[in-house]
Amino acid sequence: MSLRSEQRLFLNGPASDKDKIIRRELMRMGIVEEKLPKQLRDTVVSRSKRGPIGAIVLRNMSGLEKSPALETVRTFEANVGGKEEIAEKLSAVSEQLTDQQRELLVLLRSSTKKSLARLIAETGVEPVSVMAMYANGCVVLGKINAAIEAHRNLPGLIKDLVRHALDKEAICKVCVGLKVVPSKAGSPKSTQVTCPQCDGTGVSLVASKHKEFAHRQLLEVTKLVNEKSGTHVQVTQQVAVTGGQKAGFFEKMLEAADGIVHPEKAKVIDAEILQSTPEGESVSSEGN
Repeated sequence: MSLRSEQRLFLNGPASDKDKIIRRELMRMGIVEEKLPKQLRDTVVSRSKRGPIGAIVLRNMSGLEKSPALETVRTFEANVGGKEEIAEKLSAVSEQLTDQQRELLVLLRSSTKKSLARLIAETGVEPVSVMAMYANGCVVLGKINAAIEAHRNLPGLIKDLVRHALDKEAICKVCVGLKVVPSKAGSPKSTQVTCPQCDGTGVSLVASKHKEFAHRQLLEVTKLVNEKSGTHVQVTQQVAVTGGQKAGFFEKMLEAADGIVHPEKAKVIDAEILQSTPEGESVSSEGN
């Protein structure tokens, strides 16, 4: 066994220093792993849940076992800036964490010198889920920081909207600021009259191309308009003049009311009148 391997076996595992010393001396005497007492063997003491990149395994003596999951977590920890950064992001989404992830967060906040991979193995958390929660925390904190920055610069934003909402003054293009123009076009020596374009002010107003947008945004910010439309009540009346066809609802109501007010009115019906002739024959005639 090389000196480096011996140091790794001695330093990295969670076993006590006493057990590590005894194990080292026994192995120097030639005792193989299988013959060592259980407490001195390099057995697996904890492991993370297996995920897309595998699991992180912690052994009693040698410590973290080399694996793609271990290398990925170590790279992740280095790239994000260490355990403090990870703890900050996980704290932002603490209500979304599982019990094991909360346990990991507690350890990350402590003063432990253990690496992220070691803590993941000891708490049994799935490595990729930690990275996903870190990403969620970045999004949450990013939105909060963006809101803080937006409110910090809100006065400047309102000023910019006002600048686009209000027209700017510029020199009148007709009188060029002179306030008067010749009464006859093309005759500079003719009588001077007030400029019809600027009404003698010498200035004209120039609108921003974003004026309509700025107006709408300012009205919404100041709550002077409500985007939600009010309740509309639509009343439809049906009046039918059908001339022999089926009457509409409104006409029927008028007819019923008229019958109540004037019950003496008789309703005209079609009838046939029979008249007698001297010869005793009947002659029929239609009447209304």
